[in-house]
Amino acid sequence: MQTELYQQIKESSTRLDLANEQLKVHDKMQQEFINVAAHELRTPIQPILSLSELLRSKIKDTSQRELLDVTIRNAKRLQRLSDNILDITKFESGKLNLSKERFNLIEEIQNVNSDIRTETPEAAAKGSSDSRILFRF
Repeated sequence: MQTELYQQIKESSTRLDLANEQLKVHDKMQQEFINVAAHELRTPIQPILSLSELLRSKIKDTSQRELLDVTIRNAKRLQRLSDNILDITKFESGKLNLSKERFNLIEEIQNVNSDIRTETPEAAAKGSSDSRILFRF
């Protein structure tokens, strides 16, 4: 009876070890996929930012510059998202060095408001824009 119980425990332990190894392989594959996806997301962002900033310096029309500013802010937001995804993969692999950073919360909220309020001429013509201000300071 005791030998049979010992054998069952040994078999269960072997199955658990195998399942644990499979989970480790799956976890590594998932981290590699996320890492590649984040890099692929990041690759086109820099040319978009560079060309948008170059174009912005040549545009004189204020409304067009404001629309381009929205493009630049959103490209930077995508860049931060990609950086955050890469940070998560570093964190999960134990390679992330954390640091504190100060930021201006009011400025960030105003940027979000500006992105939400900004409308394209096409949206304004259709009357499909929503120009409500979410936060006031």
